[in-house]
Amino acid sequence: MSTPNFANLLDRNVGTVEKPKPLPEGSYTFVISEHETGESNQKKTPFVRFMCQPVEAYEDVDDEALEAFGGQAAMAKKKIRYTFYLTEDSLFRLDTFVGEHLGLTGKLSEAIGETTGASFVGRIVHKPNEKDLESPFAEIDSTAQVSVE
Repeated sequence: MSTPNFANLLDRNVGTVEKPKPLPEGSYTFVISEHETGESNQKKTPFVRFMCQPVEAYEDVDDEALEAFGGQAAMAKKKIRYTFYLTEDSLFRLDTFVGEHLGLTGKLSEAIGETTGASFVGRIVHKPNEKDLESPFAEIDSTAQVSVE
């Protein structure tokens, strides 16, 4: 990833910077570009996070909203985080995602390492931003296996 050029970013007039639009709500095919592990800041709960790139929008995505977002070109550049917390009570969610929706088998630790390039269907919903209620963010709400026709 390239380092941002802060001089170029800050060489704008005050009041001219537009808020980025969230990816429109609806269903997309996503491809996993990478994953990382870590722990949450507050409770120090371990997690695995997948970086997911939308590659195809389904019919339930509003065409006008997608064009306002920047169309296919902007969609292809977008990355959405999809995080799973690793606790005894929530591990089933990761297991379902990796096994049923990505079609991987074996130990979870090994299967997670094989997720790069895997695809799935994800539904985007808009969630309120706690720090700026007028700027919702896009989040993957649910997933499914890509159907092969």
